[in-house]
Amino acid sequence: MTAWLTAIAAGALPAAARVDPLTCPPGSHATAAALPQQNMRAEWCVDASGVREGPFRYLNAADGGIAWQGTYRRGRKHGLVHYYDEQGRMQLEIGYEDDREVSRRFTLDGIRGALQKRNEKARREGSTARVTALDEHTLLFERVDQDAALVRANTDRLRHALASQAELCPLFRLPGTQFERIRVRYTTARGEVVFETVFNPEDCR
Repeated sequence: MTAWLTAIAAGALPAAARVDPLTCPPGSHATAAALPQQNMRAEWCVDASGVREGPFRYLNAADGGIAWQGTYRRGRKHGLVHYYDEQGRMQLEIGYEDDREVSRRFTLDGIRGALQKRNEKARREGSTARVTALDEHTLLFERVDQDAALVRANTDRLRHALASQAELCPLFRLPGTQFERIRVRYTTARGEVVFETVFNPEDCR
């Protein structure tokens, strides 16, 4: 296994991989272009006829870190394309066959990053709900409720209402994820748990 593939398998790119020259297959050579509007630099391999063939990558212009990379086959994306954050941690993996997307998978880091942005947006809109990923199959949905007595007295109605809420069940269907359960927890502002349950996909209507 090459160093590049070893880094992929580990889910992160070592610092050395950020500056190594692009290694092209026999009969092809590397070329590059600056993309100032995207603040990136693109590098790819082309064969003798100018068709893209072999690895490609997009680098952040600021630090040279790899933003995303994959492979061309006869001018089309083929195989896995990996996307990274600023720290070199893989966020997303998309599979292609002749430029057609056939699979998509977020890593746990990628899921948590996306949920953090979702939570920040919800907080700006006044919501007290927060969603975090405990692992690749389990989410935690938390909400702060000021009326603890009302929540305790209506747990059955609350569970029924949650099953029809647009903010909960669609989390099972997020592209590139495979969530099997959502832990739901209502707390007071002091952190006292007043309601807790677990939702599975079959609980959603």
